[in-house]
Order: sequence, then C-alpha cells, then structure tokens
Amino acid sequence: MNDKHIPMSWDHPEVERYEETIALKIPGYAHMYEMTDRLIAAHLSTTQPNEGDRAAKLLIVGAGGGQELVTFGSRHKD
Repeated sequence: MNDKHIPMSWDHPEVERYEETIALKIPGYAHMYEMTDRLIAAHLSTTQPNEGDRAAKLLIVGAGGGQELVTFGSRHKD
C-alpha cells in the first residue's frame, strides 16, 4: 500500500534515497544553495563593517540532508 497521506518514518527505505530524489522534486534545487549563499554574503558585506570583528550568526533549521550546512559551512568558516 502506498498511501501518500500516511507520514513516513525515519526507518522508511525512501529516507535513504533523499539526496538522490530531492533535486527531482524541487525545480532549481542545484542552484538554490548557491543563490542563498550569495545573498547571505551580500548582506553580510553591507552589515558587517559596523559590527567590528564579531562574527555573524546564522540559525539553520533544516529538515533534510544537511546540504545547507555543507555549502555554507565550507564557504564561511566562522
């Protein structure tokens, strides 16, 4: 039975395929993190000079495979 109204559990086999299938479900997925990173970088470049040496803080509330942590974390070590 494949009822779309029944929530999947973390033990469901489809969970293991998340990284393979998410790009098929969201148009532009491959570019979403690049665009978001550029927007964040642009915002930080206009706001950070007034903040001194304090690092900006970003709260990431994810519900997927953690791609935002990989992308943003590798580009912004602080």
